[in-house]
Amino acid sequence: MSPHRIAIVDDHPIVRRGLRHLIAEQPDLELAGEVPNRHEALRALATLDPDLMLVDLSLDALVDGLALVRELHAARPGLAILVMSDSDAHACAERVLRAGARGFIDKHEPTDVYLERIRTALRGGIAVSRDLSQSLVRRAVGHGTPRDEADPTVLSDREIEVFTLIGEGVGTREIAHRLGVSPKTIETHRERIKAKLGLSTASELVARAVRFLLESKAAGSGH
Repeated sequence: MSPHRIAIVDDHPIVRRGLRHLIAEQPDLELAGEVPNRHEALRALATLDPDLMLVDLSLDALVDGLALVRELHAARPGLAILVMSDSDAHACAERVLRAGARGFIDKHEPTDVYLERIRTALRGGIAVSRDLSQSLVRRAVGHGTPRDEADPTVLSDREIEVFTLIGEGVGTREIAHRLGVSPKTIETHRERIKAKLGLSTASELVARAVRFLLESKAAGSGH
């Protein structure tokens, strides 16, 4: 069988170099090409004809990585997409899987885990980092039932605004800037939201906000 063709999308040359060398050492994989940003990745999809794309989630900004995953998936639904990030997996995995990726990997994982995740994604499986909870994965791909929890409708209008921005990956200072208040005020809103929804940690807050955003969009689109 011909080697599987892997394309790399990452804006850090040293990361691309490491992945290039890793792929070159594998008899069942070959490098299709590498690009540094979202726009070149979209143009290269047809010319490189990869079986799998390794995509850096951050690129120029978090929204660019997520947008690229959605666009690649829309352009070629059968393409295997494996997202790389040094962000909290519990906060990001559900979002990238819903966007169309087949897996998520922490950039700090050892090379054997990279290879395992690449091959799992190429086989059509859901390839996730080892420390990611399976319950989150099941929810992200549409299986399982979330634990009982308070409905976000208990939140005030301003809390819903903050909650939505958290789900979009916006940080506390940027939320404060957008809403014209102080970061301390946003921190107070975050604590009140956690208390109303029965959440204990910042990671739980982010994961719940991401799911709320996805569910809202799905309801709005009729899916």
